[in-house]
Amino acid sequence: LAAIEAEAKSIYLLLLYVRSLLDVANLTKEDGYCRVRFDESEPKGYVNGWNPRLVKRGYKGYFNDKDNVPPQVAAGSGRDAKIKIASGSNMSGKTFHLKRNFFLQLFSQAFGWAPAEKANLRIYGRIVYIDRVNTEDTHNLGAHGKDCKQWVAALGGPVINCVPEGLFSLADVVSIPTYIAADEPFSGTSSEDQALLLTALVRLTRKLPLYLEVATHNEEFQERHQEDTDVFFYHFQVLFHNGDPEYTRVMQEGRDDSHALEVGASLGLQEEVVSGARAYLIDVPVKVKTETPAVPPVTAYSERQREALKRQIGNFFDFSRITIPLNSWSSKKIPTMSSGSGCPRSCAGNILFLGSITMKIRISISVPSAAARCRCLRGTGIS
Repeated sequence: LAAIEAEAKSIYLLLLYVRSLLDVANLTKEDGYCRVRFDESEPKGYVNGWNPRLVKRGYKGYFNDKDNVPPQVAAGSGRDAKIKIASGSNMSGKTFHLKRNFFLQLFSQAFGWAPAEKANLRIYGRIVYIDRVNTEDTHNLGAHGKDCKQWVAALGGPVINCVPEGLFSLADVVSIPTYIAADEPFSGTSSEDQALLLTALVRLTRKLPLYLEVATHNEEFQERHQEDTDVFFYHFQVLFHNGDPEYTRVMQEGRDDSHALEVGASLGLQEEVVSGARAYLIDVPVKVKTETPAVPPVTAYSERQREALKRQIGNFFDFSRITIPLNSWSSKKIPTMSSGSGCPRSCAGNILFLGSITMKIRISISVPSAAARCRCLRGTGIS
């Protein structure tokens, strides 16, 4: 019985495998996938590719137009280079393009067919995608800590941890062609440190069989490498019509600005914020109203006087600043003090009302006696 059960399980898994191949075959036929070439003598890249994880032609939502998914805009991979840097406008499609490259490469190496019009690709031993990071509370990691953790794994961390310290190098670990796509790497730290870390990755890529593609807004890093011949800069064209952006999704070679202010304004960012940022960029002096508070006089006390003041019983809240007489609150049914306190009923009511204020602001007021309290308050309304 056990042998029959094991045989049935193996047949079931084989049928699942066949079903998967049939689904892939049907997908490649319906969406028009191309047969991949892996010709080392030709430049690597693809023409008019799309993300195989998403519906190529889009679809209409069942309930409302908000659920509609538009057709994918196909794009090429750009010039073949060991290092590729995506710059340009926010929301222009940089992250989408990185994910398209990642899944297109995986699908092509797995099945030999590419979601593209034409493709000649390199075969990688490792394919890595590092998404834009956030915090990882379960491991007490901030965004930068999680980013570093992911890069350790991407560069062969599990292997390095098994080798005694000092007996390895990254060249020993990254010994096979490796493609790494990273969205905003090291964005969880300062822009200066991010530029340094990104530059270190570029230099490391040149030494190892690494192929690096990153999307970043770090201008210092971009300026440092914009003249490098082995670096391909690209962006996706964005047109602005009266301040409103039009995202064409068309890849263009070269760097472009992030257009963060224009994009922010189109999304409803307050005009005061946008105009203030623009004024700062063009070095326009911004008037800031400042008010220097008057310094109260300082009274010098001797040590003996200080000790005496510490033991003195009195109010430390300045009731003289309050101008509304408590008698106007008589409708609140303020209780009066018991007879024999030596204090008129109206004043006693005021004293107890002060007690209610004390409860609300959580300030403890101590006075020696009811008679002393009357002397303290008499003639000042509610002082």
